[in-house]
Amino acid sequence: MAFNPCCCMTSRTGGIIIGVLGIIGAILGLLTVAYKHASIAQVQSIEDPDSKNQMEQEIRKQYPGSESTGSEEFYSFVNMLLIYMLVTSSINLIIASLLIHGIRKERPALIIVYLIANSALFVLSLVIMIANKAVFAMIGNVFGLMSYCLNLYFLFVVYVAYVETRNGVLERHNPAAAYEE
Repeated sequence: MAFNPCCCMTSRTGGIIIGVLGIIGAILGLLTVAYKHASIAQVQSIEDPDSKNQMEQEIRKQYPGSESTGSEEFYSFVNMLLIYMLVTSSINLIIASLLIHGIRKERPALIIVYLIANSALFVLSLVIMIANKAVFAMIGNVFGLMSYCLNLYFLFVVYVAYVETRNGVLERHNPAAAYEE
């Protein structure tokens, strides 16, 4: 490809950096799940009802709309959220690892897994936001808008790395063929 979206480095290096950032984010997500699970288990083990109630109210502040639910319902809801976070962080860890491995070993099929999964998640999050009519709140939130733009840029950088890797593999297998960039 003639256009390099990474101004100071190759798109392969940019893709590896994006993969490393994905691994760091996934590990932070897993650590968050472990911390929240330990915190909730500690609150549930408190014997003093006043202290337990006070700690439970502090935890409920993190989850708007949970004030009206019972204690067991609330904890099962939080545990479902933690399981969701655990699964998504684990999947992100695997996908980011596949991206790095695919770029380093020049295996385009592994890179495309990252592109498909993150594109699907990007579109799904946009659909959910539009369905919840939260798109206007996201546009007003500069951080939210910048994170979507950054995610789109990351997808573009990885796509360029994928095309370069695929073309390199094709040229090595058939050096007489000329491939358009």
